[in-house]
Amino acid sequence: MARKITALALALLLMLGMGACGGADLSARAVPEPTPEPFEDPEGEPAAEETPAPQTFVLNTNTKKYHDPSCPSVDEMSEKNKSVYEGTREELESRGYVACKRCGGGA
Repeated sequence: MARKITALALALLLMLGMGACGGADLSARAVPEPTPEPFEDPEGEPAAEETPAPQTFVLNTNTKKYHDPSCPSVDEMSEKNKSVYEGTREELESRGYVACKRCGGGA
């Protein structure tokens, strides 16, 4: 009986010792996080970042305002200050233009 207890104690010590010596203790190992998959829309295509579609604006190069082509201010604008532009609001605003207060710049 003493041999069985000794063998059992030895087995227990070996199992505990392996963790302390870096053996089979897997609890301390880092498991890498899975890489998230890109979001797919219901049709199965990856979602793309939304970029504003280009629009047509009428610019007043004197006042640095941009207008919707149907804005009444366009008709009152001097031809020498009038310019037609196709692009985005963000591009115009980055160039220093501001939206017309009458039409909102085509909002």
